Amino acid sequence: MFESGRIYFGDLCMSGRAITVGGRVVLSAVLVSLAGGVCSAQSYSAAIINPAGSLETFIRGGGQSAGAVGSYSLPIESPIPDSRIVRAFVFDGSNVVDLHPTGFSASYANRSRNGQQVGFGFTSDPNIALLWTGTAESVVQLNNSETLSAVASDTDGQTQVGAARTILGGPLDNAYAWQGTPESGRSIHPPTLFGSAAFAIRDGAIVETGEDFGEMRTGVYWPSLNDQGQIVRPDGFDETFLYDLVLGYGFGEGYGSATGGPRHAMLFNLSNFSDTISLHPADPSVINTYARSARAFGTTLNDVVFVGSAAVEDIPGTGETDEHAVAWVGPTTFVNLHRLLPTGFNFRYSVAQAVDESGKIYGFASDLQGLYVGVVWTPQTSTGCSPADIANTDGDPGSDGAVDNGDFSAFFTAFFLSGDDPARLIADVANTDGEPGADGVIDNGDFTLFFAGCAN
Repeated sequence: MFESGRIYFGDLCMSGRAITVGGRVVLSAVLVSLAGGVCSAQSYSAAIINPAGSLETFIRGGGQSAGAVGSYSLPIESPIPDSRIVRAFVFDGSNVVDLHPTGFSASYANRSRNGQQVGFGFTSDPNIALLWTGTAESVVQLNNSETLSAVASDTDGQTQVGAARTILGGPLDNAYAWQGTPESGRSIHPPTLFGSAAFAIRDGAIVETGEDFGEMRTGVYWPSLNDQGQIVRPDGFDETFLYDLVLGYGFGEGYGSATGGPRHAMLFNLSNFSDTISLHPADPSVINTYARSARAFGTTLNDVVFVGSAAVEDIPGTGETDEHAVAWVGPTTFVNLHRLLPTGFNFRYSVAQAVDESGKIYGFASDLQGLYVGVVWTPQTSTGCSPADIANTDGDPGSDGAVDNGDFSAFFTAFFLSGDDPARLIADVANTDGEPGADGVIDNGDFTLFFAGCAN
């Protein structure tokens, strides 16, 4: 059954609903939209995913077609207050399937692809890398005689990658790979690094983040298991991090003189490491941006949805930031997903972790008490208004999936600033003829396209 309610403020309406099964709330959702219609392809509705009886939920990876994987905690009887057990699960878009293996004290699922799920668990101290094919009974423990502790981070359906502490590998984790069995496990750790961990595998290619002997992080790219790992740290970067691959690029982070100091979500061309693209938005309230994963829905970077998080300074000049879940639709369209979370939960922190094949974005968020819930952001149908979506409801730069008074305020404020003020460029949405695309000049073309977009 459905319990519905609507709260009106200004020219926005926020509608929410809770879906209950057997009297227990499974999902609570909110859709933020302009009264005249949802605007742009970057519009999302947000819903809370909390399996029945769960104390906390973390979603760490997207699944196939619709769904995700993660972990949730259930209370257990114990003389120790707040005792709980953490259990891995896979979510198919409507149902939660528990993956927790018999005899384990805790289990965690990190990623799902091509019918497999990977993660880790433990029965006492050491972590045990785990592989599932949809059920708790299907679990395969991947640790072998060489591994003291291990975690599986990703799979392509044939090869699983992650990290392991090994007998001969030193005090830090080494990137590790398996092909479905403990015996197939092998190190993919570059000998020039002190430690490493593999985070993603796509079509046999692997990306890692490692640590050199100077204790500085660096991205690593393996074209295949049989190739040599290549260090990805172009000039201008003090440290780099790689977490995913998409269309020949490594998706990760970097900072240094190339970014002006702050950490930026980055794309690194894996055929030419010096070819880099920063995804960091122009919004001055966004201090750092962080990468998690990406999914391509076509053959160009504009067809890719990237997700992660950003350190956002909510009160300018204070230096105090909160971490917000964010997405990029293509390298330049930035969406603050945190601002689409349901009201009433007092969310302080959120992160977007993965995108499934239907375009849904999965992650988790925490409230002021530090309790975590899973979140799914579902893309809404475009109505062609995206040129006007340049700010959030408060008028701060950055797309939020809706056109409202914040966009009007930001546009007019920028439009009438002096010509040498860089903040003016938020109003640069078109060329002189009113065609979409910035041209570095604020003129009647921008004015025309902005209002044409809002009229749609």
